[in-house]
Amino acid sequence: MSTRFLPFAASLVPLYLLARDLSLLDNILALILIYTTINLPLGVWLLRSFLLEIPHDLFEAARVDGAAFRHEILRIVVPLIAPGLAATSLICLIF
Repeated sequence: MSTRFLPFAASLVPLYLLARDLSLLDNILALILIYTTINLPLGVWLLRSFLLEIPHDLFEAARVDGAAFRHEILRIVVPLIAPGLAATSLICLIF
């Protein structure tokens, strides 16, 4: 969250120097990395509350039924946090 409170002008010089040292100037990868690192704390903070609301009994029931870890994630977690994913995506897109 600290990247949100830092004025963007204060972070321009360090970001430019980092992009220059990594030879990422005039490259779309630099923008992707910058926007990801700025929005990642906000996304984790928002999605954490959705993930904590999932009852552990659902995972235990899935394991009893023989579901693999991949199926637990794809068939239990993703559908339950889909509204949170949508809201987080929109908020990160706006900010």
